[in-house]
Amino acid sequence: MVKKSKESIEKDENKILQELLRDSSQSINDIANKLGFSRQKVWSNIKRLKADGVIWGYTAAINEEKLGTINYFALIKRSTHPLSEELTSKIIERDIERSAKKIGVTIENSCYTHGSYDWFIGFTAADVKQAKKFCEILKKTYLMYIADIQLLEGLFWIQKHGLLNPKKEKLREFTWTVDSAKLCYPITTTFVVSGTYEETTTRNSQKKLDLEIIL
Repeated sequence: MVKKSKESIEKDENKILQELLRDSSQSINDIANKLGFSRQKVWSNIKRLKADGVIWGYTAAINEEKLGTINYFALIKRSTHPLSEELTSKIIERDIERSAKKIGVTIENSCYTHGSYDWFIGFTAADVKQAKKFCEILKKTYLMYIADIQLLEGLFWIQKHGLLNPKKEKLREFTWTVDSAKLCYPITTTFVVSGTYEETTTRNSQKKLDLEIIL
């Protein structure tokens, strides 16, 4: 009987969590009405989930262009140097976040991963120059522990935090076509030309580019 009660509680909690994931701006009354729960039940469940660390907090999925920033992603490969307690403490205490803020960079995601790379950091910066500066700070801060960092620039979000981009049709601006040995591309990107980055601004027009450019 106790086990059944626990399963029932977890089932109700999961329903509430799914609603919050779908839209965290909903009121307790809205969630209660949708799920057929009492307002008190929803409130007490959310309070308990926060206290247990299941709900970390709430955020908004926005278009960073409004803030004048760009999304970047750092893929970090660890060196063979063994991790120390000191390094673990630095990561937990978020020393790098304070360093990032000093140069105008905001870290949005940071995750220990399994695969070709060992750590993923998602952040926003004003431009690629600022993003590269942040990567240099990462290298200096964790000098012995980083073997490689790959920097990616986010061009267009289709989905973020489980929410679909209301302007998803703009993805069509990023369609690549080849025409008469020329490469047509929307000038809304950062690309590599002879090993150097060239930054471009967002426009709806397209421009032809010789195929010799390294992408």
